[in-house]
Amino acid sequence: MRHLYEHAARLKDWIVVHRRALHAAPELSGAEEKTAAHCAAALRELGWTVTRRAGHGFSADLAPVAASDRQAVALRAELDALPVAEATGLPFASRVLGVAHACGHDAHMAALLGAARIVAERRAELTRSVRLLFQPSEECFPGGAPAMIEAGCLEGVAEVYGLHNAPDLAAGVVVVGRGPVMAACDNVRLTLVGRGCHGATPQLGLDPIAAGARVVREWRELALARIAELRARTGERGAEEPGSGKPESAAPETGAPGAAFAPVVSICTFHAGDKENVYPERAHLSGTVRTLEAAERAAVEGALRELLAGLEAEGYGFELDYEHSYPAVVNHPEAARRVVRLAAAVLGAQRVGPMAASRAWAEDFSYYLLERPGAYFFLGGGSPDPAPGEPLRGAGEPLHSPRHAFDEAALPAGAAVLAALALAP
Repeated sequence: MRHLYEHAARLKDWIVVHRRALHAAPELSGAEEKTAAHCAAALRELGWTVTRRAGHGFSADLAPVAASDRQAVALRAELDALPVAEATGLPFASRVLGVAHACGHDAHMAALLGAARIVAERRAELTRSVRLLFQPSEECFPGGAPAMIEAGCLEGVAEVYGLHNAPDLAAGVVVVGRGPVMAACDNVRLTLVGRGCHGATPQLGLDPIAAGARVVREWRELALARIAELRARTGERGAEEPGSGKPESAAPETGAPGAAFAPVVSICTFHAGDKENVYPERAHLSGTVRTLEAAERAAVEGALRELLAGLEAEGYGFELDYEHSYPAVVNHPEAARRVVRLAAAVLGAQRVGPMAASRAWAEDFSYYLLERPGAYFFLGGGSPDPAPGEPLRGAGEPLHSPRHAFDEAALPAGAAVLAALALAP
């Protein structure tokens, strides 16, 4: 299937034009009207039938020339951008103040548009229908995927696939894993209530700042200790399992990425007090939790509630909003093997490999995989450092960074692999 990559390479300029137009005009979650219109117009020109779904989301369908009783394959991209002020220096940088495609959704859309053109130009080769999902609000819980599913986007669909750019991997490399490949996400908002007093007489008050510092210091340690006990008791995903801690390989086979995953407990905001000599009444903290397994997810929450019970016994009050956000992205083994097989055929085995560990990112693609078999894979979008005087290209810059930029050299690879998933028998 190497011809699909050659086809995508011939379309690179067309794909890049779309990527740069989308990059320059980003829209936040729930406001992706112009982004959706741009993509829908391009697809209609290629002969796809567009159906509006879930706010600004839509699907696009293309049937084979010869009638087929097989159910469709679905391919998905996200429409929304982030509330980030871009600092890449690119000539096509965001023209919208404080909004940028700092997660690479512009590249995902462009790659899917490239795949759509390849499939349209090879329609005679289709053996089943193809459905493209352009989904809103991935960056904002509860996400756009549940609404898309409720609107019927998976009706008549047998399997579903998607990709995400990975700035830590070389441009055009594809990696994929079996089982959990991205974490479940919980959002935590906590208010600790003490008793305010003069800073000169701390013995007369109850300091919520000190209590918050204890949460920051002790919650993660207690949670990880509980998880270590849980893993030792169940014998699951021990540190000595094959693949643990190894770099992502170039061998064309899928790995079991959960083995090397370390749960994440991060307090990212801490606000308290207004004056240097006044102990405040309240301290406000918020953070994120990333886990793979339901038992470990419960263990982390349980550890926080145990700490808060201890603080309550000391006289503190608290208000806790512990929100279970997206579930883990869990690839179906056969679908993951299909991605590996087709990506190796399209790109060459040396550019395809297994994941060494699940990523702690979270994605509402998880909801599609709860409904249908499928897989989520990663496309390398990193690039060498620019020469002096050249615009920044985002080399090594992480997702959500104001300097994050996708290397467009990877776009033909993404388009070709997506097209292969649509065209393969």
